[in-house]
Amino acid sequence: MSDLGTDQSAAGDLSANDSSATTQALASTNVQQVALTHDVLADATQWRDRVSDEVARVYIGGTDIVPLILAAMLARGHVLLEGVPGLAKTTLANAIAQAVGCV
Repeated sequence: MSDLGTDQSAAGDLSANDSSATTQALASTNVQQVALTHDVLADATQWRDRVSDEVARVYIGGTDIVPLILAAMLARGHVLLEGVPGLAKTTLANAIAQAVGCV
């Protein structure tokens, strides 16, 4: 399985630092089926919490949107962030990308 990135960034790179098979499966660029056992769900919850914590270090705003964006990413979906200029939409997107190792 290949990670989305290996660069260390300001917001952290959780996929490169975590050797958990579940995290690697979640961050994999290949579509794979993962059995939803208790351990897998616990690992996914911990991964979500770590990403949310890393984003909260950079993005000062409603962090309730972060789990929704992560769910869309894991489902290979799209997210449209709408709002007036100056609400840090780009900062949020960049922080999430860095936290999951995309940049």
